[in-house]
Amino acid sequence: SRAATTRRPPHSSFAARPRLSEIPAIVRTPPTPQRSSTPVTSSRAVETGRVVRAFAPGSTGNIGPGLDILGCALSGSGDVVRAQLITESGVRVDDPGHPDLPRDPARHASAIAASEVLRRAGAQVGVAMSIEKGLPLSGGQGGSAASAVAGALATNKLLGDPLTQRELLLAALVAEEQLAGRHIDNLAPALFGGILLIRSIDPLDVVRLPVPRNLRVVLAHPQM
Repeated sequence: SRAATTRRPPHSSFAARPRLSEIPAIVRTPPTPQRSSTPVTSSRAVETGRVVRAFAPGSTGNIGPGLDILGCALSGSGDVVRAQLITESGVRVDDPGHPDLPRDPARHASAIAASEVLRRAGAQVGVAMSIEKGLPLSGGQGGSAASAVAGALATNKLLGDPLTQRELLLAALVAEEQLAGRHIDNLAPALFGGILLIRSIDPLDVVRLPVPRNLRVVLAHPQM
């Protein structure tokens, strides 16, 4: 469950604790999480009949000197993708999640990632999706990464989990590369949770770092 329960007005400063990863029924061989008595924040997907609802948290890739190589998942808000299988091939965006986001599946992060999952899985079906944007646009909280990860997770779950976690990350990277640049400092934390060191993309080399027990992250998002 989400760690943050206190209601906050939009664009206010708030504190969030980075959590460790726990992705039940999604990743076959997840990185070994550090033991913690606190709740966890991570991407996750839950299937209900033929409909899947997947959540991915916000994140930051700006930790001290680790710009674009140190990423941290954040508790609280995130993006949700609700997806279901359809008979026609490809991806259909029924609700992009925000008036400023496109319905064109070739331009929406969730849909691009979902399309890549379908391609990698060799699926002959399609996916219809609706997105709930819990993260602000251009807010520096990894919104496009969260949408991409949630889209990849939901689609993979609908297909019966054919892809590994590495393949899911690479599928989400296709979307992130097209919309925000080729980096995974937001994608990897959104998928795995916790604090991650990105040592390399090609080949993929990601290292989980311990999360200090008392660490708090304060985000200030001024209204623009």
